[in-house]
Amino acid sequence: MNSPAVLDASAVLAVLYREQGSQLIAEHLLNGGALSSVNLAEVLSKQDELGVPAGVTISHIE
Repeated sequence: MNSPAVLDASAVLAVLYREQGSQLIAEHLLNGGALSSVNLAEVLSKQDELGVPAGVTISHIE
């Protein structure tokens, strides 16, 4: 991986839900992958719908 990837909400949610193939996305997150504020808001909103506090979600994607 040469440069950081820009990830969208669905990619981050795939990692959080441990969907098939999400290991590659997780590698990008670990190597400095970027996420826009809009996509972060979408991830946090979806997780909130499921009862997951924002702090817990953020700690999983940092």
